[in-house]
Amino acid sequence: LAVAEQRQIQDESVRNSPTILFRGLPDPGSPDGWAFVYHSANTLDVLGYSVDEIATNADLWLSRIHPDDRERVLTTSRLLATVGPEHPMPMAYDYRFQHKDGRELWIQDVQRVVFDDGGRPTVLYGQSIDITARKQAELALSSGLRKLDEIVSNSPAALFHALPDPTAPDGLRYIYHSSNVETLTGVTGSAFEGDVNEWLNRIHPDDRTALIAGTRAFLFEPRADEAPLVHTYRFRHGDG
Repeated sequence: LAVAEQRQIQDESVRNSPTILFRGLPDPGSPDGWAFVYHSANTLDVLGYSVDEIATNADLWLSRIHPDDRERVLTTSRLLATVGPEHPMPMAYDYRFQHKDGRELWIQDVQRVVFDDGGRPTVLYGQSIDITARKQAELALSSGLRKLDEIVSNSPAALFHALPDPTAPDGLRYIYHSSNVETLTGVTGSAFEGDVNEWLNRIHPDDRTALIAGTRAFLFEPRADEAPLVHTYRFRHGDG
């Protein structure tokens, strides 16, 4: 009874999970190098297809993978059918998959191969995880960053990120400059980040001392308020 109850709990856990479990055996005649002999019952909830539909149509899974991802998935799967025990495991890769109702899902496959004593693959264990929500968030963030970079690139203001460094002349170690800094100053961001004096040396001599003193005071001396530091100064462009 205890074993049966434990099995029921396990089945329910899998059925309510976004992770599909599967098992495959080597099959050189298959497009992906494997004959899949088991899928957990939650394929219906995650993908819209029942286990029977997947089992009776060997091409179904591959046919629902996005055309731009399909060859990459096939190549990786075939590789797993030929590697030896020294190959790093598990292997993971993402791809787009069309749900039975037409929705596009993002799936991540994580797979591990078991080898016999001769180092030949004998069985593949894997899981397919619905990562659609995570992928959509990543794509939205990436799109937002691209838009921000486009705005900054066309802005008359260069952005920078610096850390306090008492050994630097102005008390700052610069670790980032936005991509438009070269357009504005004629000098690359990497040049400024590689030489602490590159920016300071281009400031007009009549402005430089006050700027350095003001920056160091802002960083290292007590302040009565949180007002930002603002400097106005003359700067020599990279073209002279």
